[in-house]
Amino acid sequence: MTTDGRPTFWSWIGFGGSLAVFVCGIVSADGGILWLRILGVACLLLSPLFYLPPFILLRRHGRPDPGRPFHETNRLVDHGLYAVVRHPQYVGYMLLTAGFAALVQHLAVSVLALIALYGHHRQAMDEEADARVRFGPEYDAYAARTPRYDVVRGLLRLLARRFWQKPLRLTVAVAHAPDPGQPLIVRGGDRLRWERRPTQWEGWLWCEAPNGHDGWVPETYVELDGDECVLQRDYDARELAVPVGETVTVLEAVSGWAFVRTAAGAHGWVPLRCLRS
Repeated sequence: MTTDGRPTFWSWIGFGGSLAVFVCGIVSADGGILWLRILGVACLLLSPLFYLPPFILLRRHGRPDPGRPFHETNRLVDHGLYAVVRHPQYVGYMLLTAGFAALVQHLAVSVLALIALYGHHRQAMDEEADARVRFGPEYDAYAARTPRYDVVRGLLRLLARRFWQKPLRLTVAVAHAPDPGQPLIVRGGDRLRWERRPTQWEGWLWCEAPNGHDGWVPETYVELDGDECVLQRDYDARELAVPVGETVTVLEAVSGWAFVRTAAGAHGWVPLRCLRS
């Protein structure tokens, strides 16, 4: 898709080729090679597990504007299948296309399938280029830790991050000083009033607590409910003053900011652009 939601040339090639392979698979007899038919059935059974969940994940976590398509997200989605591979929906379409081609086992259908797979790949590459422009270093970090299509490698990396990975330690390259004022500190379940204010940071809402304290809150931390939102977890908006050269441990990274811990045990938020490996 283009940035305004219109299909691109490569999306037409990918989906048009997949549709042609699908029609051939429906109207043609199965090929004679048994192991290819078994492989084809396996691909067809697996494909919905990849191409269906993104419809929900992108709508829920990407926060597209009201009335806009589900894929026009306002924040980077790295939840669920998107923590395993960068393009789960295209993995599903590719499995579906390859599955029907393996069932039919005809040269012309195989050529159509290859064209469709290439179209899906080129469309995925175009979308990655757009994401790098929109999300900047946050997407670069996401791409570095998440494979494009390799589900097995993605699962192994995810398990390694969850159970075996050492804490990420970065060095402050640009000093950061927090804005003065009382930071917003709220607990999971609290209801806040929210609004979208102009900001250079995608994925943050300006929220006000019942006690009058206000501040920026990651949109992924809340469930929107009209002009109010409900915190899904405890949140402390306190920013951290850090000098150049200090080493910090990154506990969480959200929409261009990192929640870090210093060697002295202080916790707070620092812009990711201030940190270097």
